[in-house]
Amino acid sequence: MHLRFPLLNEFPVLSVRLWVPSFVRGFAEDHGARVPDPISAQALLSTGHDASFITRACAERLPLPRTGMVECGGPAVSGPPRPFETARVRVLIVGDDGHEAFAEPKVLIVDGPLASGVDILLGLDFLRNFVLAYNGWVGLATLDWKFSGPAPGHG
Repeated sequence: MHLRFPLLNEFPVLSVRLWVPSFVRGFAEDHGARVPDPISAQALLSTGHDASFITRACAERLPLPRTGMVECGGPAVSGPPRPFETARVRVLIVGDDGHEAFAEPKVLIVDGPLASGVDILLGLDFLRNFVLAYNGWVGLATLDWKFSGPAPGHG
């Protein structure tokens, strides 16, 4: 299964749906609690980051439960190492054929913007589940995956 999408200012940015991770949904369902609906978001795919990041505003829209703290520094966070809250999020991608892929990466929660209009940056921890082909010449990227199922509303 695959998804072809245009590059945005030469960057691989695509529309995704974000949802609470499976352990949160399971707990809520077991206790009769309401499970939040998935939200739409813009994701930047980055082979230059080992980790994935989400804006605090986006994490609070779901809301995502915090899973811990991690220290991170360097170019990814513009400065010396400092602590970041972490969470897990389910990232849902619907392919050209209506099949859906997902992964649940650990994300570091950042207070500021990641890039203009970007809610989540998906690094190599996410991309290791996929094949990303970047074609700057024609302004397209393709994301391929092996395991999937029908997306809601597609069968």
